[in-house]
Amino acid sequence: MEAFYVISAIGLAYALISIAITKRFGNRERVQQIQKEMQEITKKQQDAIKNGNEKDMDRANSDSGRIPALLKESMILQFKPLIFLLPFLLILPAIAKWLYPDFIITLPFQLPIFIQHFERFPNWRAEFGAVGWFWLAFLFSSLLAQGIVGQMQKRTANKAKEKAAASAPASSDSAPGQAAPTETDAQPKQA
Repeated sequence: MEAFYVISAIGLAYALISIAITKRFGNRERVQQIQKEMQEITKKQQDAIKNGNEKDMDRANSDSGRIPALLKESMILQFKPLIFLLPFLLILPAIAKWLYPDFIITLPFQLPIFIQHFERFPNWRAEFGAVGWFWLAFLFSSLLAQGIVGQMQKRTANKAKEKAAASAPASSDSAPGQAAPTETDAQPKQA
């Protein structure tokens, strides 16, 4: 039973490390911004071709020249976290197997495994060793942690919107001691 908890903890640790490193080095907001820019460029180009306007086509073609640089930046941002994650990816499953070489867990249900035995694709299994359980623990922990982080970000964003909405009407009111503007104050004076 100890092996189950230790291997699960190693999988959970890798999931948390993965999320932290991706958040620190990945810059997801910039990647989304790049994707939006590329979609806008593509849409402009398609509209220009559809309309047949020579000026719009030239402008769209000059904009499309930015796509390779945007793709390169996006790929770098997405692969940067892997530089830090790959060592963990190689070491942690090996540690799990080294600590518990005879560990086998049998689940009451089967899961599709897409990595092994391509001739029987997918390979449905219910038994897993230390490395297999590490990967399952990592996947489930990662999905759960990302769901929790996503919900926390949504709550924070909603609270910020509520706070902004609550303070917006107060800022448009007149200052204390001043009379509120009347309808005649809002009308322009004629000379």
